[in-house]
Amino acid sequence: MPTLVVAPTGDRLVHPEGSRRLAAGTPGARLLELPGAAHVLNDADRATWFRHVRAFLGALPAVSA
Repeated sequence: MPTLVVAPTGDRLVHPEGSRRLAAGTPGARLLELPGAAHVLNDADRATWFRHVRAFLGALPAVSA
């Protein structure tokens, strides 16, 4: 299952190392680190996050229903 794990490096609630371990232990997972971002993203970090999520989803193979 395609997985994008996001790790805001300034997150004090969910330590980034936990996100790194999750990505490392999930076959095929991709890790996105947001340098300095906190658990609750500000507008600039949210825009960066959204851009990466759109790219990740756009790169997934099409599935017919």
